[in-house]
Amino acid sequence: MKKLITAERLRELVSYDPETGLMHWREAIQRVRAGAVCGSLNNHGYRQIGIEKKTMMVHRLVWLYVHGYHPTMIDHINGNRDDNRIANLREVTNSQNQMNKSRQRNSRLGLKGVSVRGRGRPRGEVNLNGKVISKAFDTPEEAYAWACMMREQVHGDHARHA
Repeated sequence: MKKLITAERLRELVSYDPETGLMHWREAIQRVRAGAVCGSLNNHGYRQIGIEKKTMMVHRLVWLYVHGYHPTMIDHINGNRDDNRIANLREVTNSQNQMNKSRQRNSRLGLKGVSVRGRGRPRGEVNLNGKVISKAFDTPEEAYAWACMMREQVHGDHARHA
């Protein structure tokens, strides 16, 4: 099992600005100057840092830096994967993290929670504990309004409509 960096060691290596969500190197390391912003964006839009020969996600390091422990799962409340302000991060279960997903890019109608199968009517769909709750409507807009209402009811603070 990999040995994880401690909060104390992390605080020795970097500083964290809760207003911007950025971490900065405290000392020059190889070709990086002291005070430089830590990390770079990966292909999925998350900021990551090479630290002590391991690549680590900045949002997980921010949680460690502020709260002193490694989280199981972290959610970006506003959906912006590079917004690592502690006010935008929350510890969640996998189920809660899935609730806060944005709409799928391959959505035919461009509305989260609305689908049309074949030539059928638009359906509003919401996932609850692995089960899909759905209802047919006359228009995609009606299906979307219903899906938003249902997400608010069943997902609460983790509901995302776009």
